[in-house]
Parts: sequence; structure tokens; C-alpha cells
Amino acid sequence: MPEIILSKLYIPSWILVVFLCGWVLWRIFLFVYETNKTNKDFTCLSVTIKSLENLMGKIKNDLKFIANYLSEKSGGIFDRTQLESCSPFKLTVVGRKFLDDIGFIKLFNDNKNDFFQIIDLDHPTTNYDVEIGARKSFIILSERDYFKPIKVYLYSNPEKRLDSISITAGVYIRDEYLGLHPEITQ
Repeated sequence: MPEIILSKLYIPSWILVVFLCGWVLWRIFLFVYETNKTNKDFTCLSVTIKSLENLMGKIKNDLKFIANYLSEKSGGIFDRTQLESCSPFKLTVVGRKFLDDIGFIKLFNDNKNDFFQIIDLDHPTTNYDVEIGARKSFIILSERDYFKPIKVYLYSNPEKRLDSISITAGVYIRDEYLGLHPEITQ
């Protein structure tokens, strides 16, 4: 049901992030409230830990939903000079230079294991799975300190958006990942 509602509305990603943070804080509040109400003396530590594991599982699923939504929502926004829109997307010389100029290629080479670990979490079996996972990895990792060059570029170029850059960078990440995984052929 939320997928249908969200797909019909244009909701900026910052609003989704604020909403998610509020929801996470609410869930933590409920967890602490329930824990204090039922375990005043904390004798049932294993119950508390199990409740926390359940809560984190729910939060993980919600984060995955939002990351999927953001990566799918930005699907039609890409710079046609940076990508060839044949099937599949292919990085152009301009696109490769763009990624190099903003510091992404160096950033990626220094931290490629982080990107690949996020893709691996979804156990991709098709090229499309890898492409979506690559975009998600870019969006999720954009909060890391090593993304500073990208953030500086975005601040200096307000006409560019993180989700549109994620498409170009996602193609680069996808190609690097598939180069290491020849068993994924479809």
C-alpha cells in the first residue's frame, strides 16, 4: 500500500529521510517505554536483547524499502551526455570524465569493498539486480565521510542532485561489480 501512494506522489528525498528519522526515533521511544514498563529491574536481559533485534529487523526492512524507492524514483533522471540510453545503460566518455572530475572514481577505488558489500546483501542474480544494488550502494554510502568530494560538488552545483548522479555512478559501479562476477550473465 505505501508503495502505491509513494509512487503517485513526488516526495523529495530529504522529506523521506526526515520522516524515516522521526519514525526511527518513535520506534526507539516505544521500545524504551515497553522495556521500562515490563522490565523495571532488567532481570530479563535476553528478552530485552530479543526485542531490540526485532526492532532492528523492522528498521532494516524499512530502510531497504526507502532505499529501493529512492533508487527506483530517480530512474528517469539522467544526463544523456553521461550515459548512452541503449539497453543496458553505457557510460560515455563524458560520463567517465564527469565521475573522474568530481572525484568519484578515486573514491570508489579506495572504498569499493563497501559498495560491493551492499550489493552482495541483496544476493543479485541478474544484471538488473546489480544495477539497482549499485545505485542503492551509492545512495546509502553517500553519508560516509569519504563522500566529501561529491558533497562539495553538489553544494557548488545546485542544479545537480545526488539521485541523478547515482544513476551515472551506479552504471560505473555495476560494470566494476559485473567484471568480478562473470557468473551473472542475464
